[in-house]
Amino acid sequence: MSKLLTVKILNLWKQPASTWIPYINAGTTIAYFHLLEKGKNPIEAIKASNDATCGNKWSLFGMTLLLVLIFYVMALVLLGIGALCQSSAIMLFMCILIVVAALLCVLISLAFRASIWKQLKDNVE
Repeated sequence: MSKLLTVKILNLWKQPASTWIPYINAGTTIAYFHLLEKGKNPIEAIKASNDATCGNKWSLFGMTLLLVLIFYVMALVLLGIGALCQSSAIMLFMCILIVVAALLCVLISLAFRASIWKQLKDNVE
C-alpha cells in the first residue's frame, strides 16, 4: 500500500464518522461495476469508482438517504395501520407488504446504481 493511500486512510479515521461514512459509501457506489465489466481488481475498482463519482458524492448520498427515508416512513405507516386495526391477519398482511416494499427498494437501489454507472463510467479509464 502506498504511503499516500495510508495517509489518506489515517486522515479519514481522524474525522467524525458522520463525515467519512457517507463519503466512502458514495465513492464506492459503482465499484462492483468496474470490477465486473471492466475487469479491474478490487483495489483498482474502488479507486476508479471513487474517481468516477468525484464531485457527485453528496448528491449520490442524498438520493440513497431519500430512498431509505421513504422506505422507513412507508414501513412505519404500514405498521401503524396494522397496529390500529388490532387484527393479526391485517398485521400479517402489512408485514408482507413491508417485505415487498423492502424488495422493491432493493430493486430501485440497483436500478439507481446502474443508472449512475451508465452516466459516470466514462469519467475514468
